[in-house]
Amino acid sequence: MSLTQAEMQDAMPANPPLPATDPDLLAAIVAALEGAADLALTQIAAEYVEGTVVLRGIAGSAEVREKAAVLARRVSGGATVENRIRVG
Repeated sequence: MSLTQAEMQDAMPANPPLPATDPDLLAAIVAALEGAADLALTQIAAEYVEGTVVLRGIAGSAEVREKAAVLARRVSGGATVENRIRVG
């Protein structure tokens, strides 16, 4: 089962408050990615580098990779997200 764009938007508030610290932001993003059952991601990791959230891991398809980035951007509350998730 895969989430549609509308379902992903419904899953999160339109303008979520930013977490208080960078570790909180990263934890929120990783938790959202790990909690999305249809995103078959492995070795998922996120780091915060100079105001940018960098995603790493392995996705089962290009579609899953893109959905992960969309979800991370939504959770990030406006932080820039760089998607380095590989398809494999």
